[in-house]
Amino acid sequence: GGHDTLRPVIRTTLEIAGQDHDIELCLQDRSRMRHRIILGRRFLKEFVIDPSEECLHPKQRTVPRIRDIFE
Repeated sequence: GGHDTLRPVIRTTLEIAGQDHDIELCLQDRSRMRHRIILGRRFLKEFVIDPSEECLHPKQRTVPRIRDIFE
């Protein structure tokens, strides 16, 4: 960690809590990592985060999961 590297970046739309957000994603093989995607501080500043809770929003899958797309 902490090293500067060049990675391909794509622009896409992420839906959270029924709202679409335009985001940039770095394309990196995260298959061996615990989290498949990491959302940055700049994106998360729009939200109130309660670290004592998890999975507060009901799960609704209308599109394939990232895992399903890349596996």
